[in-house]
Amino acid sequence: MQNGINFFSILAYSSSAFAFFPFVQGVLNRNKLLLELKLIWFLITLSIITDFLGGLLSYNLNISNLFLLNIYIVIESILLLVVYFLIIKNYKWKLIISILIALFIIYALFFSNFKSIKSLDNIVLTSESLSIMALSIIYFQCLLKFPVHKNLLYIPFFWINTALIFYFVGNLFLHLFSTYLQEHALYAFFELWGIWHSLLNILFYSLISIGFWQIKRT
Repeated sequence: MQNGINFFSILAYSSSAFAFFPFVQGVLNRNKLLLELKLIWFLITLSIITDFLGGLLSYNLNISNLFLLNIYIVIESILLLVVYFLIIKNYKWKLIISILIALFIIYALFFSNFKSIKSLDNIVLTSESLSIMALSIIYFQCLLKFPVHKNLLYIPFFWINTALIFYFVGNLFLHLFSTYLQEHALYAFFELWGIWHSLLNILFYSLISIGFWQIKRT
């Protein structure tokens, strides 16, 4: 069993290496990045740092790295909501996103177990997944209802939004049941996180890399 867990862990961190593709694209196009794209690039950079520190703690120091992931999840949730606040122009949705940002901040400050070293915060994970899924659909609806480009494939955030919706739809049930799996089916947790989550990670970073590459063509 230990060998299996090690294999899933190695696969998970190997998939994280794909983050360097959009990271490099962002560096090469840094002078052309709009604010929302800079925030996405910052999240990717933060993800790379978190994975590096997590691997250092887990493999070299034999310390649980879950508290790092919980902190990252809270930051990721808030920054992604800010990104959609910048992207979506409808006043009604901006107000709703502002409320969501406030709720996430309040939860992070007073109720979150982001310091936990025993389990992932599945409340934040699930809430983030549902929020981003909804906002991704709203963004696509806005693109179709108010077209401003002849070809959607040339829009950088079209690819990033596609990456986000695939990632969070694919991981919804894993996020929802992460705490239960850790407590009652640890091997299944490592298996799902190591294989399914890793494959979605590869797709996620690949699509974001395409989005950053489209900046040259916009």
